Amino acid sequence: MNTDRIRKKLFEKIKKINDLPTGTLTVFFIIAIVSIYLALAYRYLYIPNYHLIAYGFMLERPLTVLSYSFIHLSPQHILANVALLFAVGIIAEKKLDTKDYVLIFFISAITSGIIFHILTPYETVLVGASSAISGILAASIFIDLKKALIAILIFGAFLHVASPMVEQHTRRELGILEEEAAKIEGEAEEIEKRFDEKEQKIQNYTEQEKSLEYLCYEELNETACEELEEIEEKMEQEKEEKEKIERNMSDVIQRLLERTQEKEIMEEGVRREEESRTSTIVHLVGAITGLIYLGIFRRDIIWNLPSQVLR
Repeated sequence: MNTDRIRKKLFEKIKKINDLPTGTLTVFFIIAIVSIYLALAYRYLYIPNYHLIAYGFMLERPLTVLSYSFIHLSPQHILANVALLFAVGIIAEKKLDTKDYVLIFFISAITSGIIFHILTPYETVLVGASSAISGILAASIFIDLKKALIAILIFGAFLHVASPMVEQHTRRELGILEEEAAKIEGEAEEIEKRFDEKEQKIQNYTEQEKSLEYLCYEELNETACEELEEIEEKMEQEKEEKEKIERNMSDVIQRLLERTQEKEIMEEGVRREEESRTSTIVHLVGAITGLIYLGIFRRDIIWNLPSQVLR
């Protein structure tokens, strides 16, 4: 009795998971992809190279075959993948249950990643969700051909408009960083100049102090003793101001290092994106994997396409 009750509750929970509102899974994956990008990019527009190497897929690190789909090269890269996933993912969810959607996503990514590295002679790091999305895209075409084609056309138009805007924003941010770095460098030079002036003043006061000490303590010159007190007070003030300038200099150097690092990461990201190439193999294998999954586990969707074409 207890076993039957537990089994019944388990089936009910599975049914609830499979009956999620249309769009839930797509939105979940989009949030996951964007959140991971923002977390790894931190305050930069681009994910640093060391994160790409750590989480991008290479055969030497087999577990990264599960993570590489959530890692992206640039704002343009993630925008394209998220937009396409949104366009076709909701269509796919109309017929796919939670299990089918998740399996197609990950199996397409895993298969594409492995075959890509087998067929690619040189060592490279694979990143991006496009292989997984290709599987979802293939499924959406068989589920609703007309809507899928319209979604792809809208996606293409959106990307044509949005990509230049994102690129322009990136260039503008890079320009702002360069201006800020130059401004901070100017501040650092001014502070360094003030610091040198204080150093020179303290050195002059030190020399005067030595002369006055002789006159005051050896020759017992009262005027020299009074001047010595004044010099000591002035020198103490100069030392305090010098310490303030040193603290200020430390803050400025820290700001300069941060801006320089941010600028270098952005320049590295722009250069990396220009040098990177889209892999047709990855997209093709991802789509074929999605279709094979449908052919094995969801033949009802496969047989649905001819009726849509003939309609």
